[in-house]
Amino acid sequence: GKGTPVEAEAGSPLLEGVKTGSLFDQPAFQFIIMKDLYSFLNTSGDAGERFFANRALMELVQRIRADHKLFEKYQHSRQLVSALNMFAETEADLPTSWEKKLNKEGKVFFIDHKSQLTTFMDPRLPLPGQELTFPSDPPLDSLPNTRRVQTAEEAELRSHHNTTISSSSLASAPDSLNTSAASTDVSESQISYEDQIVAFFRQPSVFTLIPQRYHRGIRPQLREIIEDIRLNGTPALERVQLSGSVAAYEIGLVLSLFEEEIGRIRPQLAPPPLPTPALPTSSPGAGMVSTLQRKKEAFSSKLQHFKLSLVQNGFSQGSRLKFNIRRDHMLEDAYEHVMKSDVRQLQKKRLNISFRGEEGLDYGGPSREFFFQLSREIFNPYYGLFEYSASDTYTVQVSSTSCFLQNNLDWFRFAGRVVGLAIAQGFLLDVFFSRTVYKALLGQPASLKDMEALDPAFYNSLVWIEENDPEPLDLTFTVEEEAFGQIASHELKPGGMDLLVTEENKREYVELIMRWRLDRGVQQQMESLLKGFHEVMPLSLISAFDAQELEFVTAGTLEIDIDDWKQNTEYRNGYHPGHPVVMWFWQAVEAFDNEQRLRLLQFVTGTSSVPYEGFKALRGSNGPKRFAIDYFNDIQSLPRTHTCFNRIDLPPYPNYEILFERLRLAVEEGNTFGIE
Repeated sequence: GKGTPVEAEAGSPLLEGVKTGSLFDQPAFQFIIMKDLYSFLNTSGDAGERFFANRALMELVQRIRADHKLFEKYQHSRQLVSALNMFAETEADLPTSWEKKLNKEGKVFFIDHKSQLTTFMDPRLPLPGQELTFPSDPPLDSLPNTRRVQTAEEAELRSHHNTTISSSSLASAPDSLNTSAASTDVSESQISYEDQIVAFFRQPSVFTLIPQRYHRGIRPQLREIIEDIRLNGTPALERVQLSGSVAAYEIGLVLSLFEEEIGRIRPQLAPPPLPTPALPTSSPGAGMVSTLQRKKEAFSSKLQHFKLSLVQNGFSQGSRLKFNIRRDHMLEDAYEHVMKSDVRQLQKKRLNISFRGEEGLDYGGPSREFFFQLSREIFNPYYGLFEYSASDTYTVQVSSTSCFLQNNLDWFRFAGRVVGLAIAQGFLLDVFFSRTVYKALLGQPASLKDMEALDPAFYNSLVWIEENDPEPLDLTFTVEEEAFGQIASHELKPGGMDLLVTEENKREYVELIMRWRLDRGVQQQMESLLKGFHEVMPLSLISAFDAQELEFVTAGTLEIDIDDWKQNTEYRNGYHPGHPVVMWFWQAVEAFDNEQRLRLLQFVTGTSSVPYEGFKALRGSNGPKRFAIDYFNDIQSLPRTHTCFNRIDLPPYPNYEILFERLRLAVEEGNTFGIE
């Protein structure tokens, strides 16, 4: 995608979606979790003092040390990047496979070619197993006793600070520290770090324990604050943490020195609330809810099994299959690449899309946009291969006039390969087929009921004929069809022109006219479409789905659930759900109509479709990647996006009106990669 260091600022997610294992191999992560971190910081002079003085930074590091998975979420925090780089050994050689570069703004970034990771964190950090150099411990300079406002990032950290502490990797606590201050029956999911801190300060021997590691001694002001925390618990702890005073700094320093022991404490908590009673099965609507839930669970199970089957059969697991595409000749270039590629390559290799004349790596965004834009062209009725199913719907089917197009069977085979390739690669298409097309792809026969979705008026007329006497209509076994502006009659069977539809033969008439409506002049085209599809996607792998489920697999859903969108959005670099700019953003989304929301989604993610599972299943470069809103400190600019990462960079506009207008303008006028 275009979220490369050439475009991004420090702290931006650059090449996100790398494998978790490679994230955990990062020098920055290893530095954060090393056992001697706080001892190292405590003797690192001014850099260590600044590190400890930043309460939000300390809380962030403590959370990552407690829950390693959080490193992926916070690895691009600007303050974390700046803080860690203070300890980099800049005169040392870079580790093997790492490269140092400058972006166009002159900022240094680093590339790990082994794991395909790009970061602003210097990899030359002291690591576990190396001999750490501890600088001499300078006297603590007097810090100004000022109060400061809690930052947005700190508020976000505090709102998410109920972290379960894992004791498996913690060192043993001193004998004098009671780490079983409460019943061991308390569920870890109920324990917050604040509860553990309060329990630590309530230890009878705490004033003896602290000087063993905190060599600056317990000043009267610090003792007074500790006594307040011992007496009043977490409210007192929050007061001092929000004060920004010297004592708050000292409390943070003490906590960092005893973090491992604090993590082992299990304080006594109030009993959990009683669970909400389940809906009685006899209540109204319970049966319907139960049925819908079972269907949803059944499809989710099918989907997971299907994805597992793809992996087991080696789909999209191999090396990269590179397509270089001209945006203004996308259809032709895609046809050349797809049709010249060996079927096994289309199945086994991972697609890599590059747009000619545009820099950037494909970590999901370009491929997602490729399928989205290509499907808009190849399935567009304007090109003549497909047509709308009825005048009042937007589902498409094979066009009966497509037989007049040159090489139309090759183009249908190409279209089938594109659908199969999108499913194999895990991307969505911007097309909704008629139910009969999905059934054909699944090898299932169509029924009269399928005509309802295909053409409601036509379906209703057939139902009326089945339920009533058709003789007063003077129908014959013929049908009129339009081709290039000319109306022509077509016999449904030999001699149909002279055969009236009666009560006795109306079932035959309905069957024949329905078959004509489905097959009218498109049998060969449909066969070519199915051939191309099954060349890439074997029927055996998808046969478990029904037509509606296959629609969800290929196209997701077009209806935007704003609540689901909000619940599955991540916020970065100071933004959080209660931030005014974020609240204005969602206010604007709610003010948009559904079409504008779809365009916004396409602007940020490269596609206007939402997976069946909802926004939690939005796809990134290497699996699910949630929608993200990042801070972008340039209120003169329009919002910009990184489709590889499903991220919008949103400036802190001063009011809702400006945000709404800038967002609308970016969505309507900007391109998919709206990056400066």
